[in-house]
Amino acid sequence: MCNNVFSACLSILFLLLLTLSGRAEDSSSKSDPPGEVHTLQIQGMELKGEEIEYKIQQDGKHQISLRGQAEMQIGVLAVEADLIQAAYTDTKDLVLDLNGQVSIVSPLSQLRARSAEAMFDFGAKSLSLKGTEKEPAQLNRYNSSIVTQLDAPEIQIKLSENVIMLIKSQGPIEISERNQTPADDFPVLQTGSYDLFGNKPSSNFDLPASQFTPVNGNTLSAPVQEYPRKNQLKN
Repeated sequence: MCNNVFSACLSILFLLLLTLSGRAEDSSSKSDPPGEVHTLQIQGMELKGEEIEYKIQQDGKHQISLRGQAEMQIGVLAVEADLIQAAYTDTKDLVLDLNGQVSIVSPLSQLRARSAEAMFDFGAKSLSLKGTEKEPAQLNRYNSSIVTQLDAPEIQIKLSENVIMLIKSQGPIEISERNQTPADDFPVLQTGSYDLFGNKPSSNFDLPASQFTPVNGNTLSAPVQEYPRKNQLKN
């Protein structure tokens, strides 16, 4: 009799453990919901993220870390990523290290960029984009009603002293053009708008095709027309 009761108890305990184990697996298999996004305003910048860290070192260097749904608004420049790390002594020399689902929108420079990683140096006025094997870095440049799209494993952008934007790529490059749509519209700029990357809209920001320089370790002088555009590439 005792043996039967003991066996029944073991069976019930075993079933209970299986049930609890199944619930734990179901719970762990579900992705955690997005956390609460916090906002912090400092020195003309708006910071957002599930986790925000901001500190000033003894030497006066500022360090910022935004993690989870991270966003940074600098004037009219909007930056988004899974992780944003920033360092600067003076905001004009701000350096951003961006990782995961990077998005950059600069109305003043008339460009949009997407990549897996990016390094943004405002002092040097340079931007480096890096994609992945499955999804290359993408740069959209707007000129009047035409949108020129650049896709490459790596894209480097440099703003020269005479306000000319120089762009080069690392690895195979695809270029396509299309007409601008309402979805491409930038916010209306107000007087005094700034973004640290471009001081003001200028006709010198026009990006002729010859300024796209595909490179594979060495800079080539050939204009972009000699390289296949997207609709000419073989599948």
